[in-house]
This record gives sequence, C-alpha cells and structure tokens, in this order.
Amino acid sequence: MAEVSLYVGTLIAVVGIVQLLIKAFRESALWGFACLIIIPLSILFLAYHWDEAKAQFFIKISGIAVMVTAVMISQ
Repeated sequence: MAEVSLYVGTLIAVVGIVQLLIKAFRESALWGFACLIIIPLSILFLAYHWDEAKAQFFIKISGIAVMVTAVMISQ
C-alpha cells in the first residue's frame, strides 16, 4: 500500500513540476529554458511570479508530502 502511495505522490509532484514549467514557458522562452536547465531558477521564477505560479507550487508540495508520508508508513 505504501508503494502505491509513493507512486501517486511522485505523479502528483511531477504534474506540479510540469505545470510550473508550462507557466514559465508561457511567460517567456528564456524563463522556460532557464527553469528546465537550471532547476534552482524555478524557485526564482516562483518568487517573481507567485500570483500565477502558487497553485503549481502547492501541487508539487502536496505530492512531496504524500511521498514522505508513504516512506514514513513503510518503515
């Protein structure tokens, strides 16, 4: 059961990451490629465009929380 939760959490986190990349590319190609190639720049993008990107951030955090919970349950 914990393994399924781990996969679900990973899927949720990946959806949030992909949506954040889509937001970055819609802002500009430079932001998109920067967030894709240099991962820490997505934090900078999030800080500058919080109003537009906060939903994707919370989706990603929710997925990470599900993954952490699954790991804690499995031990």
